Amino acid sequence: MDFLVTLDDRPTLLVEVTASTPSAIPAAVHHFQAQRGARHALVAAFDLPFVERDCFDLRQPTVVPAATLLSQLGWAGTEERGASVPGREIRPGQPEPAQPPARFRSAHPR
Repeated sequence: MDFLVTLDDRPTLLVEVTASTPSAIPAAVHHFQAQRGARHALVAAFDLPFVERDCFDLRQPTVVPAATLLSQLGWAGTEERGASVPGREIRPGQPEPAQPPARFRSAHPR
């Protein structure tokens, strides 16, 4: 796994990054999702074109376009906290997040 993203110190997102689309989801993705209990486990493939799809609706390990995933990372998990997400209905009294919540941390800080 390349990245583990946590929310309130709990594993939320696992990401395996690939240059090209794999023929199958790597076994390690399934293994680490089960082991860590992350809600989302995604394989981000750079060779796939952007699609209009919410990566965070997916609960099973899935291959997604890297561009699609990267476009959504700033808002990942905010719906669970009652904030709105661009492209979705805005809830009254909830501000748009201007940047990713401070709780999002990479497992591999640079």
